[in-house]
Amino acid sequence: MENGLILCKLALKNFGNQDIHFSWLSSGKLNVKSIGRPKKKTPEVVEEVRGLMEAILSKSIRKLSQQIHLSYGTSHTILKKDLHMFPYKVQVYHKILPRDFVPK
Repeated sequence: MENGLILCKLALKNFGNQDIHFSWLSSGKLNVKSIGRPKKKTPEVVEEVRGLMEAILSKSIRKLSQQIHLSYGTSHTILKKDLHMFPYKVQVYHKILPRDFVPK
């Protein structure tokens, strides 16, 4: 019983939630994955972002986040960590002409 008490104190200290304590007492298991705020980054959302970015590659993260109703940070995380896309601004350059190589 002493080990169980130490485990409960650790759970309360680390997670600060008494529901963990009661669930551990009733079932003997700690279901830590179900604790906390629900995540918006689901596999379905990641696939939706992939489809939208494949359609228009020059889309900004701000416009993407407004379109899928997620925060800018969540959209940025999905692009970088899940889709391995690193956003940058496409810039337009003029064609290099022979006169550009004339020594000064």
